[in-house]
Amino acid sequence: MIRRMTCLLLSLLILVLALSGCWGKREVESLGFVFGIGIDKGSKPGSYLITFQIGSPKEADEGGNNIQDYTISAEGSSMREATDKIYNTIIKHPFVGTTKVVIIGEELAREGINSVLDYIQRYYQFRRSTYLVLAEGSAKDLLNIKLRTGKLVSLSLLDDIEKNDWLANFPRVRLGHYLTELGNESTAPVIPLAHEIAPGKENIQYESQDGEEPQEVHISGMGVFAGDKLYAVLGDEETRGFMWLQGEVKYRVLSTKIGNEQDNFWISARVIKAKTNWKLQNNEGKPGIHYKIGITTDLDELSAEQQQRSPEEYLQFVKNSSTAFNALVKAECDAALQKSYELGLDFLGIGRKLEQRNSRYWKQIKDQWQQVMPGVPVTVSIDNKVESGGSSFNPPTNPVGSGQ
Repeated sequence: MIRRMTCLLLSLLILVLALSGCWGKREVESLGFVFGIGIDKGSKPGSYLITFQIGSPKEADEGGNNIQDYTISAEGSSMREATDKIYNTIIKHPFVGTTKVVIIGEELAREGINSVLDYIQRYYQFRRSTYLVLAEGSAKDLLNIKLRTGKLVSLSLLDDIEKNDWLANFPRVRLGHYLTELGNESTAPVIPLAHEIAPGKENIQYESQDGEEPQEVHISGMGVFAGDKLYAVLGDEETRGFMWLQGEVKYRVLSTKIGNEQDNFWISARVIKAKTNWKLQNNEGKPGIHYKIGITTDLDELSAEQQQRSPEEYLQFVKNSSTAFNALVKAECDAALQKSYELGLDFLGIGRKLEQRNSRYWKQIKDQWQQVMPGVPVTVSIDNKVESGGSSFNPPTNPVGSGQ
């Protein structure tokens, strides 16, 4: 009898434990999957304006697109208070474990973002692999843009980030990587910049739909931080130089002019392989860094004069184009270096390289690194090899006297 009672009690205990595990779970249909979160400065000092961009499955009888999406904002004196207001407002329960991008408003970024990231890194549902993006202006305004494709802005930004392997125009910054850089005493963290593109802006044209003004979003350039405060915004050329010096270019398109002022034309090529190496060097007794960037390209376009060339003439032409691409990449790297010197912020990680290879010298200068950095000699050399010049030596040409 006692044995039977013991077995019964153990069975009941196991059943209770199993039930308690289920009580904390929610059905998929009850969840609102958060794809993007925007964080702005609130209307009161120290407050935050939080924007959730949410997608959730529709009921079977609703028809049409099987995903229902909506964007909602709330303000609170803390991150937790603001998010709880959203939780209490919408029917679906927001699940932030699906968050792809966290977008930080420009005004808030200039005041400091450590308190914002403290909440995100502590709350267990957030992932350190989530991407960080700066908004040009307000994160709320950016997330509320109605795109021509009908796609959520957060997912459109995610597409931009994930296809960047082929463009290499800006850095991809995950939450975990940013926090690591923030803890480095010499390196200034960076975050890419997102902005809206209206028709005609940046020489991009597209037509309106249904009488509404269409919009697109785009990531270009990046913000440089001094501590946790946004200090400066870098343009496209400086950001591309950063990508080269960081060794983050796998593929890219290069386009530049070749020739003299009277006789010049555009040439374009695809980077199919790239590698950045660096080493310490002594320049007049001062420790410095030398970057060597090796590039392999395929020529795509030669809008040159329309004339036939021999193989020997074409070979010389390819050599000239290689020189022009070297100059283009060198100019981008120099622009990034010059900006780092002007700002007095080491967003390129030069100090970290000195620390790795010459720790004795680094100990002497680390306390005055911002003042010392502009005097550290940094040189860059580019070696571009054209692997393929295309399928033809010559451009399309007409016979002489037939309309050319």
